[in-house]
Amino acid sequence: MTRRLHPDNPARTGPMELWPGDGVVLCALDDDYALFSEPQQRVYQLSPISGSIWLGVSAGEPPSRIARFLANETGCRLDEASDYIASCLAEWEKLALLKQELIQPIRPKSRSDESPESISATREIYRVAGAMIAISFPDSNAKRAWNDLAGHLRHDHTGVAETEITVGACEDGYWIAHQPGERASFCDPAALAVGLKEAVLHAVLGPRPDWIALHAAVLSSASGAIALAGSSGQGKTTLAALLSASGMSAIADDVALVTAQPPGLRGLAFAFAAKPGSWELLRTRFPNLDRLPKYRRPDGRTVKYIPPVRSSEQAGAITAIIFPRYSIVTPLRITHVRKLNALVSLLNEAMNASQWLTAKGFVALSTLINDAVVIGMEYDDANAGAEWIKMNLMQDG
Repeated sequence: MTRRLHPDNPARTGPMELWPGDGVVLCALDDDYALFSEPQQRVYQLSPISGSIWLGVSAGEPPSRIARFLANETGCRLDEASDYIASCLAEWEKLALLKQELIQPIRPKSRSDESPESISATREIYRVAGAMIAISFPDSNAKRAWNDLAGHLRHDHTGVAETEITVGACEDGYWIAHQPGERASFCDPAALAVGLKEAVLHAVLGPRPDWIALHAAVLSSASGAIALAGSSGQGKTTLAALLSASGMSAIADDVALVTAQPPGLRGLAFAFAAKPGSWELLRTRFPNLDRLPKYRRPDGRTVKYIPPVRSSEQAGAITAIIFPRYSIVTPLRITHVRKLNALVSLLNEAMNASQWLTAKGFVALSTLINDAVVIGMEYDDANAGAEWIKMNLMQDG
């Protein structure tokens, strides 16, 4: 049967004519099935048996044929299989997952529904996740802070940008204008750099409604790519910087982008924001660390921006998804993470252009998860964690 990943278990009604609703897709995650409804913006979990029934429905099979298959596979009586199928169909009818009952809400209109005009860049142009973004600065301090974070992504000044972001100076600091009528203020260059990261992310996602932004660092080598996912404070940045120093190419320092067709990963390959607790460890890998300027972010954290040794725009396949957790009292420990749980965890911290997850985006994310090894990593030594990743997940050949 169906277990919804949100509250409210509906009552059941009688069977109905078979056909999945528009924007309703099923994805397999090992032995689990995740059913996503784009109109409802909700995910449901199906058991292996219910998943096979849904696949039969999707293929246009009549209930009688699905029942015979189910009875043969499970060893139950044909009438028991028919009753179980009828109860599934009744529940799905009540959930409005079948086409006849599907109610499509009006999708909120946003910038992502509009095609941006190409704008000739007059300042610096940056190539981020394949998008050309032009940014104009009012003074050298603003430009320097941003280039410490993203200078390695600068592109040919004579190129054409799909989006232009304007930074202006005011009495209280700086402001950013991305769209007409939209303006955000920042007190100093450090805060401005953080604001520009968000503005660039929205500029990339705007014309790409099927893309999903994940809270994850992504690095690649000849043998594939790995994603370090999860909430802040778990050591993702330190691990990513160490892997970059070992020769892996950075695709994302903190924000990974799931592309829909074909499913793949891009990212915002900004410099790693290293906090003071990691400086001693990273100093041996990045000899110029002491010469890098310090920035105090709006969240009160002091960071140094460490450019990746090398960067790439995209990864075609993900070898592994790792949920790291740094603990001063926990030696290196690797655990298996259920792929359905990984999907839910990633979606909990995900965003896209209009906070409207599309069926194409859901299928792309599920495909990436299902094709990867998904593990949890607890560690008290980031060097040991990085070495384990290289030895066990990134061996070439």
